[in-house]
Amino acid sequence: MWDADIETMHAEAAYRGRVSRPRGRQLATADEIAAAEHAATCRRCHAPVITLPPTNGVPVVRTGFRHESVWQPVVTAALKITPEGIHAGVGPVDEPACRDLTVDQLLDRLQDDRRHRILFVVDATAIADSEHAILAVDLYDGPGRSVRVLPSTVQDVVDNVTIANMACAEFADAADACAVFRGF
Repeated sequence: MWDADIETMHAEAAYRGRVSRPRGRQLATADEIAAAEHAATCRRCHAPVITLPPTNGVPVVRTGFRHESVWQPVVTAALKITPEGIHAGVGPVDEPACRDLTVDQLLDRLQDDRRHRILFVVDATAIADSEHAILAVDLYDGPGRSVRVLPSTVQDVVDNVTIANMACAEFADAADACAVFRGF
């Protein structure tokens, strides 16, 4: 194996938090990387752990891949800048490893890094729904509890949940009869 290949493998594994570099040694061996990759599996199903790439905010994870043409407009709507010029603090994650995962499967397989209090999921239901209501999943107060939110309300949810002004449960309680939060 070329040194550049090993260096790339180590950088990827270190980025994912799976291999630490011992003092005085710059590179991990290919065997160490393979062992770390193997160790990073779901405790329940033994599927590989998913490490989300860094985003500019709360991840909006795509799990519904059936209609490619719908994903970008949904993300664009969630990222829309308000008339006051405020950006929603979210970042899209288009990771094929998340394809068709349920919320429980996604939460089981995600690295437990506790960077966020909430996670947004654009699943098959959001893709198929005419309003494209995104699933907001609580990662902090009631892990796994979720509520559908319109893309236009993502910023309200992010702003209030990330500063602990409101809990995800309060948005679920404010949802309409269709179990969708449409705003206050």
